Amino acid sequence: MFADLCYFPVRSVQLTFVFLVLPCLLLGYLGQAAYLMEHHSVDLAEQAFFTSVPSGVFWPVFLVANLAALIASRTMTTATFSCIKQSTALGCFPRLKIVHTSRKFMGQIYIPVINWFLLVACLVLVCSISSITEIGNAYGNAYFLVRVEFFPSILISTVHQLSSLLFVSILFNDVMNVLKKKSE
Repeated sequence: MFADLCYFPVRSVQLTFVFLVLPCLLLGYLGQAAYLMEHHSVDLAEQAFFTSVPSGVFWPVFLVANLAALIASRTMTTATFSCIKQSTALGCFPRLKIVHTSRKFMGQIYIPVINWFLLVACLVLVCSISSITEIGNAYGNAYFLVRVEFFPSILISTVHQLSSLLFVSILFNDVMNVLKKKSE
C-alpha cells in the first residue's frame, strides 16, 4: 500500500494499514470467496465484488468503491510528480515547471505539464477500451509499451555514455521476454 510520507507520519500509516486497510481487504476477499463458493457460476466470477454485495447496500458500497478509486488516482498522480521531480534532479528528464504547493512540506509538488499529459493519456486509454477483456490486458500492454518502446529510447537519448550495443541488448531482452510470455 502506498502512502505519501510527506502527508502522514510513518506511525500513522503503519497503524492505519494494520487496523483499517488489512481487515477491510481480508473481509472483502473472504466475502467474495464465500460468495463464489456458494454460487458455482463462471459468469459471476467476472464481477465477484459487486454481485456479492447485497442489493440493499449496493449504492453505498458503489460510492465507497468510487471514492477509493479517486483516492488511489490522486496517490498515483502524486507518485508520478515525485518520480518526475527526482528524474529531473538527476538530469534524466527535461526541466519542467514544478510548483511547490506547500511551504512546510517539500514533497508536495504539482507539475502542470505532467498533469495534462496524464489527463490526455487517461482519456485515450478510456476511449480505446471497448470490452472487459481489453481491461484485463491493459496491464500487459502497458508493460510492453514502457519496457520495449519508451524506456530504451528515453534511456539512450538522456544518457549519452551508453553504447548502441547496450541499447540493442536491452531491446532484444524485452522483446524475447514478451514473445516467450505470449507463447505460453
